[in-house]
Parts: sequence; C-alpha cells; structure tokens
Amino acid sequence: MKESETLEFKSSFSLWKEIIEALCAFSNRSGGTVIVGLNDNGNLTGSEIGHKTIEDFVTKIKVNTDPVLYPSIQTKTHGLGEIAEISIQESDQKPVFAFGKAFTRVGRTSIKLSSAEIRELASKYKQIDFDCQISSESIKELEISVQVMDVVRRKISVFNAKKFIHWQKLTRGELLNNAAYLCFTQKNTEYYHACIKVGRFKGTDMVTILDMAHIDVGLLAATEDVLSFIKRNISMGVDFDGGAARIERWEYPLEALRETITNAIVHRDYTDNGQINIRIFDDRLEVWSPGLLPRGLTPEEIIRENRSVPRNRNIAAVFFHVGLIESWGSGFPRILSESKKHGGVKVEMSHMNGAFVVVFRKIKAVSTVINLLGEAPPQKYMSAYELRSEKARMDVGADLNKPQMLVYQTIGMNPGLMAKDLSSMLLIPFGSMDRHVRVLLHKGYIVRRGSKKTGGYVVVK
Repeated sequence: MKESETLEFKSSFSLWKEIIEALCAFSNRSGGTVIVGLNDNGNLTGSEIGHKTIEDFVTKIKVNTDPVLYPSIQTKTHGLGEIAEISIQESDQKPVFAFGKAFTRVGRTSIKLSSAEIRELASKYKQIDFDCQISSESIKELEISVQVMDVVRRKISVFNAKKFIHWQKLTRGELLNNAAYLCFTQKNTEYYHACIKVGRFKGTDMVTILDMAHIDVGLLAATEDVLSFIKRNISMGVDFDGGAARIERWEYPLEALRETITNAIVHRDYTDNGQINIRIFDDRLEVWSPGLLPRGLTPEEIIRENRSVPRNRNIAAVFFHVGLIESWGSGFPRILSESKKHGGVKVEMSHMNGAFVVVFRKIKAVSTVINLLGEAPPQKYMSAYELRSEKARMDVGADLNKPQMLVYQTIGMNPGLMAKDLSSMLLIPFGSMDRHVRVLLHKGYIVRRGSKKTGGYVVVK
C-alpha cells in the first residue's frame, strides 16, 4: 500500500492541520482517504487513537473548512495496532477552503491553488440549486392546489399562498422558482421526475403489482396523498383501552411514515431524474429517495448525530414556515421513536443504487388468508389465528354465504372495525356491507363493542 493521488499517510493526529489540508485537496479533486497511524512507508507508528481525539479532530474540521467538510472516520485494527481511516468524497461545492486557502491533489502531494485556479474552479462549479432555478410558470398563472390549501390551513387558519410566495422571495420578476411551483401547483406537469410513484406488490418481490398511483399534486399535499394510498393497501385493526375508547392500530406506524415521506420530498436530489418510490410488499414497506445523502453523510451518521444538511433550502423553508416540518435534523429521531412505540416493525436505512432507502420491515410477518372459495389452505402456511378462524369457518359455513364469510373473517383478523371501515377495506358498497353486518349480528357471530361513535365489531364465535 503506497501513497497516491487518492491516499495519504499521517503518523498521528498531532499533524491535524496537514490532515485537514489533505482532505481539502481530495475534496477539490476526486475524493480520497487519509490514514492516520502509518508513516510514509505504510508502517504502523503505534499512535493511540481515542474517542476524544476523534471528537476534537471533527471539531477542528468544522471550524477550519469552508464549506464545512463531513468526512467518514473509521477506527480499525491494523496488525498489532490501530489506524484511523478518514475518507472524503469529491465536493459538489468547489472550491473548498482550509484555513482560508484552497488545495488540490497532484500525484502524492497536496498543493495550494493560485488565485486564477480558484476563480476557474468557482466558475466551473457554480450552479444554482434546483429549487432556486426559475420555472416557466408565472405567479399570475399559478393554479394553487385545493389539496395544498387544505393541508396548510390545518396549521395556519388564514393563509394567502401568493403573498407567502412573495414574502419568501420565491419569484424572479413574475416567474416562480421551482420551489414555489412544485410546492403549490395543482398538477405538476413541468417536472415529471418530481412526481411520486407508489405501488402495492404481491408477495415479497416486484413481479406482480396489485395497485399503483402517480402523485403529481403540489408537494405540500403529496405526503397526504401517499398516506391515503398506503392506508388503502395495508391492514388496520382496533384495540380498546379497557373502556369505550377505540384505538386504531395500523400495520405500519403512520407518523413514522409521514415523517419519512416528508423527508424524502424535502431532501431528495432533484438533479437526479429518478422519482421517489414507495413500495409496499407483504413483509415490508420501502421509501426510495433519489440521490445519496449530501456532503458524504452516511445513514449511520444521520441516526447517530441527528444531523441534517438541507439540499433544497427553499423547499425546506416552505415546509418549515407552513408547519409541516419542525426543524432540520429532528425527523430521523422521530421516525425511530414512532417505530419503537408501534412495536411491530424495525427500521433500516441504507444507500442502494444511488438512492437513500428507508425500509419498515415487519418484525413478525403473518400471512393473511381469506379464502372466498371455501377451500381450506394448507395448514403449514397458516398462523395459529388462521387455524382457529378456519375451524370457525367450517363450523359456520352452512349459515353464511361467501361475502358474509369474508366480512366475518375480516372482523376476526381486525377486531374493532366499523361498517364504513369494512366497506373501504373490502371495496363493498356501504349498503351491502350494512346488510352483511346485520346478518352476522342476528346470527350471533359478532357483537358491537364500545360507544356508538367510536365502537366497532368483534367476533364472538
């Protein structure tokens, strides 16, 4: 292992200034790694690398680089000693300065850039952020989404969208910037990649799709549209608190999903032509957000440090000022907290195929079997509850027709549902559903529990 254009050795963190200069040089070139604890020949120096040393070094990077660098730092065992690998990606905000100077990498050396080279680099990499760029839509022509206004007015009772856009300086002349257009438009026809694709798949792969939707409403209302689709495609049960109170319990934690989807909308990379994807499978729900985390952040750092680096500052500001996000960096702790409270899923975050992916995986996936043909499924595929339900089905099969049997089994698997819930879940008209429920009540297979407004049906046979 030898030093190169992307690799540098430093004997200890006492050389912290040189280490930061090397990281600056790598970020202005094509990225690279500084290994602390090796001499110029690649041999161990026996340098001690403690947690406090790493913390102090991170602070020094933040104080002495502009824009601030966020390298990945890993302590590893190397032979009989320890080393620290400090890796930095190529910056998308060049030039990067360290101690007021800009460096680049040439061969095995970090060299200072001249004033002319700095101006050339700044000119080459100067690019207006996507959400600051001007759209073709004027503020006079903007058709403001009714759904967006409904969402905003839940937070702000009196709200004028066009005055807000002017106040936030989201226009250039009469033209809207992309943040204003995407957040408030009735229908996004200008940027197809900024729409959201949602799908429900059969089983655990993407071979068979059962339901799908294309969300092109203004971004401020997009989360609610996505959640409506999700609720249509996952199950919901009802618990009772020992009294008349009726507590809905969805298959996935809705507040954690709301936070995840909103985070994807606000922080995704809009220069990537991919769309946000929400994929629902039998055993998990995935949220795919185009682009990696900014500034070389890793999923582990996001969780550990509760840190957010807004990529789309105008979009983030709009969401913040209308009350749809609380503060930058608070979303991921809330996702983990709500998921832990729910208890039925574990959350996984990773980079995959150029996207940041959040997976809500069921801790114990249970296969739901509703057999409309009256044929018993193989017992090896059935849960304990389903075996009991199957015995009940055979006992009552002579008394109920197929739709009534379906309603009976659905209540058994989701106790506490009301007739309107059953109608929505099974796509049966409310009038027909009401008749099926009355038959089940009359024959004594279900009872109503709880108050008139909040109660629901439970199986008694």
